[in-house]
Order: sequence, then structure tokens, then C-alpha cells
Amino acid sequence: MATARQETILKAIAAVLEAIGFPRRWNTRQTGYCLLGLLDKTPRKGLLPGKTCLNDGARIHDILEFVRKTFRVKVAENTRETYRKTSLKQLFDHGLITRVQSSTNDPNTHYILNREFEKTLRTYLEAPLQRRTQILSSFKKPSVISEEIADKRGVRVTIGDNVIELSLGHHNQLVKQIIEIFASAFVDDPEVLYIGDTAHKLKYLGQTAEKLGIFLDEHAKAPDVILYSKSKNIVYIIEAVISSGVFSPDRVQDVERVLFGGQGKQFGVEYFTAFPDRATFRKFVEEIAWGTQV
Repeated sequence: MATARQETILKAIAAVLEAIGFPRRWNTRQTGYCLLGLLDKTPRKGLLPGKTCLNDGARIHDILEFVRKTFRVKVAENTRETYRKTSLKQLFDHGLITRVQSSTNDPNTHYILNREFEKTLRTYLEAPLQRRTQILSSFKKPSVISEEIADKRGVRVTIGDNVIELSLGHHNQLVKQIIEIFASAFVDDPEVLYIGDTAHKLKYLGQTAEKLGIFLDEHAKAPDVILYSKSKNIVYIIEAVISSGVFSPDRVQDVERVLFGGQGKQFGVEYFTAFPDRATFRKFVEEIAWGTQV
């Protein structure tokens, strides 16, 4: 049985979903349970390796356990498919969460909140009533990644208050999506350190790159995008792949040498290969280095 405070929070979540255009058919109490679970930062045992709380990433089983213990609701394990199809799939399809899985029946499939949406949701739930309308009006609904029509003058990429222009082409459209969609959804407090361009190579280099000891020049065989999360102290090195250039074991070594010169690093590093679709990913899956992400 939910407490009065829990009921208030569930109603607030439903109001947020309605305000951003989430379909009423799927805006249910069950969907509210899922979002509250994925917001939860309480340390827990029995999660996937490397996960300390549901906010780090939760399987459907973990969410069901959360509902049982938090709301004292008797949820049978065979309701997993109901939660998946009528709540989690709908949240995923609308860009509010992401799904991490290596295959269709991967037992470790888990879900993570879109970080931009999470930030808005937390701010809304903690804000006084008179500020809530303003918070929702400033929230930009996450986009489903799709092919955009390039401006004839080039592919325009927004970095904070600045707009830079990349050369035309599908590759740079993917670079744009990495920066404007992926970064805001999956990197905490993202800062763009570097952007390469298929035509001009070194197109953008932020000042923080040098402070971190990352040095690049126009002749370096650099990756396409480098991001940095100050709060996590992690550098994200990303290749945009349309026809070549995945993070193979050799490519990882090349980038380590180009960016860091074999020197010690005072930050974590994660390597990502970005693809525009699953079909392109399948062409290169055997070349991708273990320990990197897609």
C-alpha cells in the first residue's frame, strides 16, 4: 500500500509525462513505478555487477523487487512481460530511457534513464508547486535518433551557446547526433573537448582538453568526438562509423598513443563506436575491441 507521499510523487510523475506528450494509454501507475525505480539511488545488493543502485541500471526483475519492497505490492514474476511491453518499451520508444542488451534474450538486459529527462524529473519533484510549470516548459523532449536533412550550408552542431558548421555528409550527421542527443542523454554534465570533420579534420578543440593533457593537431589520426564529464572525471572517446573506423584493438592503441603519448592519465577513459543503425553495426561487430562500447 503506497503512503500519501508516494501517491503524491506518482501523480507528479504522471503530470510530467502528460505535459511532455507521453501517450495517456501508457501513462499508468505501473509506468510511474518503473520511473521511480530507475530514479532510486538507494544502495542495494543483488544487482548486476558494477551496479550499486537502480539508477545505475536496472533489470525488470530489479524493478519488480523495488515495487514489492517500496510499495508493498504483490507483483508476480510472470508480470515481467507486462512491465516490459506496456511501460519500459513505451518509455524507451519515446526516448525517456535507454535499453542496454547484447542480444534479444540477454538475461542482463537493463534500463537506464535518459539523463536529461532524469534531471528535469528530479528538479520537478523537488520544486515548489509554483515553479513546476516553468520547469516543464523549459524541458526539450528527447528526440528519437533519425536521419536529418542537412542544411545546404553544412551540418550545424550546437555546443552550449555556440554553433559550429561541419561539412555535409551522413558521417557528420552522425557526429551531430552524438553531440546533441547521445551526450545529453548518457553523459553526466557533458563538455565537448574535440570534434573532427571529414573535410577539415580538427574542427573544434575546447580549452579543457589541454588542461587534461590531451593534445591534438590537424595531422593526428584522432577520433571523431571527445567528450568529458567533470562530475565523473571520465573522458569519452567516440568514433562515428558509416563505412569504416570502428574501435578495433589496434585503433584503441593508436588513439592512446595519439592522445596521451603513453603518459599516465588522471581521469577515466571510455571508448565508444557509434553507428547510425543496427545493420551497419552488424557489418563490423567482429572487429570491435572487447572493453569498448557501442
